[in-house]
Amino acid sequence: MMNAPRPKSIAARLSWMNVLVSGIALSLAYVSFLAYNLVTSRQAAIDNLTSEAQIIGANSVSAILFNLPASAQTTLSALSNSNDVAAAAIFTQSGQLFAEYPGTGSTPIQPLPLLQSSKNQGQSGTQI
Repeated sequence: MMNAPRPKSIAARLSWMNVLVSGIALSLAYVSFLAYNLVTSRQAAIDNLTSEAQIIGANSVSAILFNLPASAQTTLSALSNSNDVAAAAIFTQSGQLFAEYPGTGSTPIQPLPLLQSSKNQGQSGTQI
């Protein structure tokens, strides 16, 4: 004669239900922490690179105004301390390369196309 499987006790069923619910809750918490970490680390990287670009831009103004490419190159060389920057370049308004980081041996950076809208024109007609 075959023995029928014995039903589990209520205490055992409740224990397994607690384990299952706790596992699901921990999994959801892990996924939410992971998603939050990805979003905040991406935003932190964007903020960091934006700050570095603003600093390099502010420190390069005099080199551009006085046509000193060596000074601009020195300013760009400060990016060697940043692990997130592979290459950078400064272009003149006409699109000519003024200074670049790293200096040689990498793929050349192409200038962005100039905006032609009227709101980008200064009072003297120069592009801002």
